[in-house]
Amino acid sequence: MSAIVPNSDQFQQLIAGKGFLFADRGDVMLRGFEDPVRLYEVRWREA
Repeated sequence: MSAIVPNSDQFQQLIAGKGFLFADRGDVMLRGFEDPVRLYEVRWREA
């Protein structure tokens, strides 16, 4: 299972070692943000 979510490097550091994999999807312009936001696809396994 996977989802594409905007997040920061700090977010990735917080959940490091929890079994999530990240795929960098690059910078995108999102409504409500002045600057591009880095998007990562987050993958996980359901229990």
